Amino acid sequence: MDRLESFGQLRDIDTENGRVSSVISTGDVARDGAIIEPAGWDFTFYDQNPVVLWMHNADTPPFARTIEHKTSKSKLSATAQFDLDDPFAITLLRKIDQGYVNATSVRWLPKKTEIRKVGKGKDEREVLVFVEQELLEWSFVTVPADPKALIVRADGQPLSLADYLPAGYCTRTPYDAEEQEEEEEEGEPEDPERPYPNEHACRVREPSAFQPNSFRRIKRTHEGKPYSIIIGKLKGESKTTTQAIRYPKDSWTADAARAHCNAHDGKTFEPAAKSATPKQAESMTSKLQIAEARLTGYLVRRSSRPTANDIIIAELAKATGKTEERIRRELAEGGYAQ
Repeated sequence: MDRLESFGQLRDIDTENGRVSSVISTGDVARDGAIIEPAGWDFTFYDQNPVVLWMHNADTPPFARTIEHKTSKSKLSATAQFDLDDPFAITLLRKIDQGYVNATSVRWLPKKTEIRKVGKGKDEREVLVFVEQELLEWSFVTVPADPKALIVRADGQPLSLADYLPAGYCTRTPYDAEEQEEEEEEGEPEDPERPYPNEHACRVREPSAFQPNSFRRIKRTHEGKPYSIIIGKLKGESKTTTQAIRYPKDSWTADAARAHCNAHDGKTFEPAAKSATPKQAESMTSKLQIAEARLTGYLVRRSSRPTANDIIIAELAKATGKTEERIRRELAEGGYAQ
């Protein structure tokens, strides 16, 4: 799998101690129609080698290392400790402090993806979501591909997913004081093709009582176990109401799910199927093919983008009249000759 890149924003600069804190990735919808789920970052191997690079150049020694990283619902943040005995680190720290370098970038390996709908009405579209990914490294960069990924110096306030999605897309609804809401995504009512192969199902209200296309799935946890509720708008109402509850069978036994269902006004309960029906298997295969096609398209779009070096070489070629191949050769031989 090719390594991918995404872009973030600088946050806090401490030149005296040589530390720079940045948001290095967000959960925003990118221009290429993809989302990186902040909660999906895997640091297992990165923490053993927490390097910070310049322009993703792994051929030169790192000038800084990560001393802290934090994830939230909307972003991945990291603090870099610069090597104050390294002349290049000092030079770069000064350029960051004075605003000449304003962006960061992460590289990762995808582990799990899915397709998710965002937007409403004519603006609704499907996007590729990286649900789980391994962090390889992050870098300070000069030319980010995302024009929104610039330094935020005025008030230091973080960007959020709501800044980029249509107003009113994310509707949050209280459910239980003891249970924590984790995330919300496009949902669907229960369908006739039950029981589900991977989830126990609890029906609270009949799907026919709800407005079409008003459903949302909200992920929650109870005593450390994940589950989801399907909410929607009843016909003639503007507020949302619970329609169903779903319990992953890998985390919930049928008895535990049934007890939780009964405690939350469930009308009917159906344990997960032991195997998928032919129709469900066909549907899952189709979704997998769509996801694979979108991931392939995403990687193709990424690989076809010009790098910062490509942009610089193209500008040099325009300015000097030389071919790009000649400029690349001169740079490779030890330096650009004017």
